[in-house]
Formats: sequence, structure tokens, C-alpha cells
Amino acid sequence: MAVAKESMTIPDIGPFDGMRDYIMALEARGRVKRIPEIDQDKYSQILKIIPPEINDQNKEWYSPWELMESKTIGPNQDKLLITLELFLKSHIEKNTVKNNSILADYENLLSHTSNVLININNIKL
Repeated sequence: MAVAKESMTIPDIGPFDGMRDYIMALEARGRVKRIPEIDQDKYSQILKIIPPEINDQNKEWYSPWELMESKTIGPNQDKLLITLELFLKSHIEKNTVKNNSILADYENLLSHTSNVLININNIKL
């Protein structure tokens, strides 16, 4: 089977002339899912996983990107960011044991940095 590209046909098996032809062949087979463009500003505010430095149960949590843009990162928030960075690194390395340990560290940091009970409503998607 071939995929029409303007006046050319692209084989559905390689070799391909380039990445675009390869993607078009995958798309013809139903192997490509198009996702709508994501607004980068909205995306950077989705993951609210860092609490405010001052313990205020009613204050909204921050995403890592919001916190890094704010230019004022408290010592506890800095520790949480470093822990999350270590988690991502171990996840990329597929180190499940280390991942679990780092997640435990994250939870421990949350419990020590927050003297009040965590209000789950402040963790927004």
C-alpha cells in the first residue's frame, strides 16, 4: 500500500526519503495519533506538586515551572525541586527501586515542610 503525497507515492515500508515520509507511512497505517496543540503557558501550570513555602492551607500549590519563574524559591521548595529532579533522572534510567525511594523522600519532605494537614483541594489539575 502507498500513501499519496502531492503527486508522489510513498511506500509503506522503508527505506524512506526522510522523517516526513516515514511519519506519513505510519499515519496511513493508523499508527500516528494527532493531538491538538498545547498552550505552553497552560501546560506549565498543570502539575501543582510543590506547596507554598509559608504554611497556608488555603494558598495554591505551584508547578515546578511556576516556581522556577517566580525567582523566589524557599529552602523547602528547593529541596522538593531537587528531589523531583532526582526522580525524573532515575525514571529515565528505569531504576524502579531508586524511584520508590525518591518518592518516599518527596512524601517525607512534604510532611516535614507542612505543619498543617495537606489540603488536597490545593493540588489542582
